[in-house]
Amino acid sequence: MQQYKDKLFLTPEEPAKLFAILPGNKLVVFPLSKFNTIDFAAMRQEQDPTHYFEFSQVYGLKNAQDVRNAFGS
Repeated sequence: MQQYKDKLFLTPEEPAKLFAILPGNKLVVFPLSKFNTIDFAAMRQEQDPTHYFEFSQVYGLKNAQDVRNAFGS
């Protein structure tokens, strides 16, 4: 597994939420609208594709409802 430590595998065909948990009870979610603009076909043609994910909205988490709100549930 060591060789995958700096890799992220995405599945564009399935709905998913890309998110990160941050220190201080914070959560960031990558917007689906931005996810849908990633050119996966072009990335498949690259030997070592990279993409910069800009997480712009930070949610403070105090309880389970805050998590549901962050994910739009």
